Amino acid sequence: MANLLEIDANLNDIERLLAVHHGTDYAQCLKCGSIKSDSKEILETILLIIGKSESLSEDDVLEEIKAEMISFSRDLCADDREFSDWFCKHQDLYLPQLNDYDDFVFLKARDIVLRSTQSCNCFKQNT
Repeated sequence: MANLLEIDANLNDIERLLAVHHGTDYAQCLKCGSIKSDSKEILETILLIIGKSESLSEDDVLEEIKAEMISFSRDLCADDREFSDWFCKHQDLYLPQLNDYDDFVFLKARDIVLRSTQSCNCFKQNT
């Protein structure tokens, strides 16, 4: 599992998320508007917006971001024993609120950067 997931996002979508975001573990770049946040906090905000939306077409971008943030246990591990060991180490990434799938759902990373532009160097990981 990665520690950081980067997703390209429109600045308007980022501002829309922040307008209803109640999380405390995030930072926003004052230069470009990109944000770095705890993945669970951002996902909870996305689910809140999607749940309140009367028209899913308005939130297609948020659905795409949600889809990029999650993975399924069948994609992570070859067998039940491997999954059991993996789950013990990564249970903080488990998403029981997404129980409408036929598999265990997990976050791909603990933190996320929603990047509005590639030209800014904010939140870049040291390599």
